Amino acid sequence: MTIKQLLSQRNKAKKRKPPFVDRASNYTRRIKKRWRLPRGLHSGTRQCHKGKPIMPSPGFGSPRAVYGLTRSGVKPILIRTEKELLAVDVKTEAAVLMSGLGGRSRVRLLTLATEKKIPVLYVKDVSAKITELKNAVAYRSKSSKDLRKKKQDRESEQKLKSEKSKEEKQAKAAASSDAAKKKAAGAAKTGAVKVETEKVQPVTGEEKQ
Repeated sequence: MTIKQLLSQRNKAKKRKPPFVDRASNYTRRIKKRWRLPRGLHSGTRQCHKGKPIMPSPGFGSPRAVYGLTRSGVKPILIRTEKELLAVDVKTEAAVLMSGLGGRSRVRLLTLATEKKIPVLYVKDVSAKITELKNAVAYRSKSSKDLRKKKQDRESEQKLKSEKSKEEKQAKAAASSDAAKKKAAGAAKTGAVKVETEKVQPVTGEEKQ
C-alpha cells in the first residue's frame, strides 16, 4: 500500500478509536483525563469485561510506515537554527519552530522559510505571523527603553534628593555648631562679668565694724 492509502486508513481508524482515559476521571474532578493502567484485583476494565471501558491494544495502532507523520503525510522536524532549517527536505519534511525561540529568531527563520519555500507547520499565515512578531519585538524594545529611561530619571532624582538632604544636614550641623560656640562665648562673657562685679563690690558699714 502507498503512503496515501495508509494515511487514509489511519484517519478512518482514528475516527472509530475510543478515548482511552482513566475510568475514575469521568466522575472525579481531581483525576485528570489521561490513561492509567488499571491495577485493581477485581477491575472490570483490566479483566476486559463486557460493558466496561476498552483497554488499549495493538489493533488500535497506526500502520508502521506512517508513524510520526502528519495528516498530510510529512514528517515534522524541530527547527532551532538556520542550518537546521536549510537541511529540511521539502518533499517529505516540514519545519516546526521550537517553543523556546525568541521573537527575533522566529522572524529570521520564518523569512528564510518563505524565501526557500519551506513548509512551516502550525502557522496558518506566515507573512501575517512575521508582521505580528515584528510589531511585538518593536513594542517590547520601546517599552524596555522607556523603562530604562524611567529608571535613570528615578535614580537621578534619588541622587539629587540625597545630595540635598546631605547639604541640609551639613547646614544644620554648621548652624548648631555656631549656636554652641555663641552660647559658649556668651557664657564665658557672663562669667567674666560676674567675677568683675564680685571684685568691685562696695564695703558696707557692718563689714567695717
